[in-house]
Amino acid sequence: MSVRALIIKGAVAAVAVGLLARTAANSLYFNERTDLLTQIQQRERVLEQFSRERRDLRAMRARLQEIADGSLGGSAEVVDAALRERLNRIVEEIGLASTSVTTGQPVTRGSPAARRMGRNPARGTADFLEMDGTVTGDGSLEQALRLVHRIEAEPWHKRVNSVSLNPSADGSRVKVSVRLTTMFLPGRQPSPNAGSAVLASYDAASFDRYARFAAMQPFQVPPPPVRVTEATPPPPPPTPPAEVKPPPFPYGKWALTAVTESSRGPEAWLLNRESGESVTLALGGKLNEAELLAVRGDQAEFRIGESRFLIAVGTTLRDRQPVGR
Repeated sequence: MSVRALIIKGAVAAVAVGLLARTAANSLYFNERTDLLTQIQQRERVLEQFSRERRDLRAMRARLQEIADGSLGGSAEVVDAALRERLNRIVEEIGLASTSVTTGQPVTRGSPAARRMGRNPARGTADFLEMDGTVTGDGSLEQALRLVHRIEAEPWHKRVNSVSLNPSADGSRVKVSVRLTTMFLPGRQPSPNAGSAVLASYDAASFDRYARFAAMQPFQVPPPPVRVTEATPPPPPPTPPAEVKPPPFPYGKWALTAVTESSRGPEAWLLNRESGESVTLALGGKLNEAELLAVRGDQAEFRIGESRFLIAVGTTLRDRQPVGR
């Protein structure tokens, strides 16, 4: 056999031995190493996801505690007592008479995503609870408005559902009723440093917008005019009967006293300054031919026929500001 043939056979044998050695190495070492690296990467991804979810959980718990810090407590008994105490404190400071404070039963509010939770144990857990409260009293219009303002200024969670003002016959006093709702997270108490949602300071200057309205005395009935008795002149000669036309509607006697928001929507309150009669109009309601179209801040928009106009609180339906279409 020639030297060349021996060299070729030796090279082929060396390649075969190398392939067998590589196959054995892959089977005994490299494949296992690859599997271990893959498992390490998977565990690193799991740890990264766990760390991210842990950070999100801490942020969510902090946010829930912020909500709890704005509540009156973590149980129905604590919230009921705190709500009564705060409302009684307010009416006492304002000086209202014939006051009454009542609270309702707590109402459970579930999660809107409950249907998508499947068999998750959290599906039947309440998101939060609501409790209604009502405070009533008797006093001047300024005291009634100050009650509303003080409740709005309180720092704990609440929603004012309705405000009712019922003036006396002469308009000097008003029976006020405020209905509100507060919320709390069951089992989660406010932090000790949250101040238990106590109003630290009351900004009396913020009451100015209410004070200006109260100073207008919209419910006050003016005194009747003094009548001067004169000698009765002789009766005129009889005249033929003339066609009698009905007098025009006295829009100048009807004043806009307030614009409010109730369960029916926006409302305008009107008072006849001469007779003391009052009318409450919802959108679409009419006083004679004046139809209420909308409310804008302290103004109400009316329409008579094709004419649209604005009336400001404290002015009569004759003090019109035309509105373009």
